[in-house]
Amino acid sequence: MRNREARTFAAILALVALSAGPATALDGEVLISQGAALAGGITPNDDPGFPVTISRSGKYKLRGNLNVPAGTHGIRVTANNVTIDLNGFRIFGGNQAIRGINGINRDGLTVMNGTISNFTSHGIETRAYAIIQDMQITSNGGMGVKLDNNGRVLRSTLSENVSANIFCNSKCLIAQNVVARSVTESGIVLLTNAGGHLVLGNVISANQLYGIYSEGFTGFGNNTLTGNNLGVTGVIPVHPNVCQPACP
Repeated sequence: MRNREARTFAAILALVALSAGPATALDGEVLISQGAALAGGITPNDDPGFPVTISRSGKYKLRGNLNVPAGTHGIRVTANNVTIDLNGFRIFGGNQAIRGINGINRDGLTVMNGTISNFTSHGIETRAYAIIQDMQITSNGGMGVKLDNNGRVLRSTLSENVSANIFCNSKCLIAQNVVARSVTESGIVLLTNAGGHLVLGNVISANQLYGIYSEGFTGFGNNTLTGNNLGVTGVIPVHPNVCQPACP
């Protein structure tokens, strides 16, 4: 009997210890909620409140919307090779918050399956080998997505961001997105002579300047471009496109 009681007590202590840390899903992903963000401790050096600091490589998943206060970011990523699954939820910066996900100088960031909106700067900013997929990134005061090199933006809606909806320096794949209504800039901006971009199967419409603006080698195909004030520039057709005004 005493052995059984001792085992039961030990099990209770183990559960208490687990509950003191961040919640973990059955698949090993660390769960993030508004309450967890306010409590802090999601990873080492994550202070209470925003931004949520992710300082450890791994998989993270929202279990509710994040409403971010003024003057800060939603999530700050300080480690490489981080995956953030928004799980159908939203990161919202409606009270003058700065960036939705701030991963400057970090590589291998994946963000998927949710909405980032109403930040005063960029929706997502990160460096190399990023994957942004199945997202809605709208109504941010800077760029929708700002990448450096070797990134992918896939199956997402990027619209009504004040600056470019998508920006990348070199070697990005941009495919099967809706890219619309940039307030002051082009829908897709691809810079540096390094080029090497591929833009495939997007609907690109009603952007203030170009639908696609490229300064390096960019192949584009199977896109539909309509209502962009300056059409497209700096691109090379690799498959037929539908453009109004006419494709180059």
